[in-house]
Amino acid sequence: MKIQKMLLLTTGTLMLVGALFAFKHLRKQPTHQFTVGILQTASHPALDAVREGFKKQALAKLGDVGFIEQNAQGSTSNAHMIAQSFNQNQSIDLVLAIATPAAQAMASLNSSKPIVFAAVTDPTAAGLTGQNICGATDSINVAQQCALIRELTPNAKTVALLFNKGEVNATSMVAQMEPELKKLGLTTIQCCVTNESEIPAAVASACGKAEVILAPIDNTVASTIDFIAPMARSRQIPLFVSDNLLVQRGALAARGVDYFTSGMTAADLARHILIEHQKPSALKTITPECNTVFVNKDTAHACELTVPQNFGDDVQVRTVYDE
Repeated sequence: MKIQKMLLLTTGTLMLVGALFAFKHLRKQPTHQFTVGILQTASHPALDAVREGFKKQALAKLGDVGFIEQNAQGSTSNAHMIAQSFNQNQSIDLVLAIATPAAQAMASLNSSKPIVFAAVTDPTAAGLTGQNICGATDSINVAQQCALIRELTPNAKTVALLFNKGEVNATSMVAQMEPELKKLGLTTIQCCVTNESEIPAAVASACGKAEVILAPIDNTVASTIDFIAPMARSRQIPLFVSDNLLVQRGALAARGVDYFTSGMTAADLARHILIEHQKPSALKTITPECNTVFVNKDTAHACELTVPQNFGDDVQVRTVYDE
């Protein structure tokens, strides 16, 4: 009799544990029609704006959509671990990869899961050409960006290029900038870093050797802009960047990409894939227009520069102030 009671008790306990496990498992099931995994390389204003622009447009265009967000915090190994987990997560229908390292981590997996990238400067150089990949670049018109230096600093002779030589997006753009600057009669020097800790020495070197600093689209520069911009301004060295949002943080000027809009464009691509069932490889890579010049008025004043009122009929000038 005692044995029968023990068997009944054990069976009941196992059934209860099984029920609890099943209930817990059910609660983990996705409740949305679509689930998008967002893999972000690092946190800085441009990449954060891409994420928010994507989410806003995705909620408007995809309807019932949920997001699983992970940030690699600037670590390539973190990006690869997150990419692996996203690839194994069957509930994720599509991955938004923000910036080149995140996109490369996802693309390195031999997976058919759709990948939409954003904030990638040179998808071909980054190897983002798979059948399951498409996206929106943040490539700018390099010639126009270099011409901006002549407009604001007509007497400059030497330009220091500040960038992380480990970022393919940055090196690709520097390779385009150097000949364009040479056409304008400007000599260039490279001030390279491999990580954020090297930024102070590189900025000090740039300030000591050149009249102007120019940064390509570079995640390391963007992440440390709150150090770079004040240091350059204190030495009256005009800092040109390729990301409009960094002008608000103290850089002098940019003629770059609107990253919030870029994120929205990536969401439009996701809609084509998830709603219209188009193949990523059939969708074109989207390159944005850059018809607005952003100038920080306070930095221009600190550097004793005069800002022209007109850069051409098709160009808007937006003056911003420090916060």
